[in-house]
Amino acid sequence: MRVSLTKKTETLSPTILFSLKQHFSSLAVSALLGALIAAGIALMLPKQWPATLLFKIGQVESAANLLAKPNDVVQRINFPNFPVKVVQSQRLRIAEFPNERRNIVKKTLSADMTRDGDLVKMTVNGQTPSEAKENLSRAFEVLQTEHEELLRPSLAKLKEDIAAAKDALGKKEDERAILLELRQRMDASGAAEKNISEDIILASMLRSNTVELQIFREKINALNEKLDPHRTFNTRAVTAIYVPTHPAFPKIGTAAILGLFLGFLVTGIWILMQDKETWNAISSNAKEAPAG
Repeated sequence: MRVSLTKKTETLSPTILFSLKQHFSSLAVSALLGALIAAGIALMLPKQWPATLLFKIGQVESAANLLAKPNDVVQRINFPNFPVKVVQSQRLRIAEFPNERRNIVKKTLSADMTRDGDLVKMTVNGQTPSEAKENLSRAFEVLQTEHEELLRPSLAKLKEDIAAAKDALGKKEDERAILLELRQRMDASGAAEKNISEDIILASMLRSNTVELQIFREKINALNEKLDPHRTFNTRAVTAIYVPTHPAFPKIGTAAILGLFLGFLVTGIWILMQDKETWNAISSNAKEAPAG
């Protein structure tokens, strides 16, 4: 039975090819027509441009203390709640952010890490290049606001530490001024009036004061270094928002190829159905296939 079915299949293939060759011109015209129709439909569909931005996650003191892990940031942006928060932000008035635009943001806003993992890429679409750019700008502002809340306690702590160190430094400077004044008085007094033990104590206090002043100055410098914008900063963009010249959707070329294939396929089936002899052969072969 298997041999018989194989022979029938081998006999059927040339029959189908012969039938299709007889109507080659019809197939070609239908395929071309399908491509044109599909391309026309694609042209009538609303166009969408993608906007892309690369950004660096904020940190405190060094890259070892990121405000959030890159993977967590990606998951946050891709989580359905984030696009909703973007379109519901107070800056977005209904008149300038209609439902269709909101839906595009909800469907297309996404993020992914770059290959080296140092940067995150955020992407969202818009119906015009300017709209796509604005959508992405607003989405990034929402993310920056969230990360600013994470950064604020660390910044406040660093500033408090600097203020405390400066206050302590000021007190030590006042203390030094008093000690120096005492030293001047002792130096101005006669040798007979000098107390050796007091002189030793005063010298020790001045040395200790000098060390403490140095410690507080170094501490203030270290804290200021931590607050340097290159070391402590909120999440920030490292590239300008990029929007390509041509829309990403709909893809006219892809639509045309699909239309070409569908036009050829539908016409081919119709031709075979019109050729009763070939169609009957295909039908009988299909019925016998399960039995084999």
